[in-house]
Amino acid sequence: MKVFISSVVRGFEDFRSAAKEAVETLDLRPVMSEHFGARPYSSQQACLTEVDQCDVYLLILGAHYGYEQEPGVSVTQQEFR
Repeated sequence: MKVFISSVVRGFEDFRSAAKEAVETLDLRPVMSEHFGARPYSSQQACLTEVDQCDVYLLILGAHYGYEQEPGVSVTQQEFR
């Protein structure tokens, strides 16, 4: 099973790393945006495509909202939707 780990990246590195380790401990495959290779489309589209292809969505929330691709909506919020 594939688990998409979602959060803002900057400032959440330790949390994301801990989530990755936990997912791997359960013999599941973590999917994280920082490990995506080059793609012929935007990083936003890459994230949304990967979310659709995962079995589990894990959201890590904190005080930072993240980059807004459209007014008032961050990429992380789009992934959640």
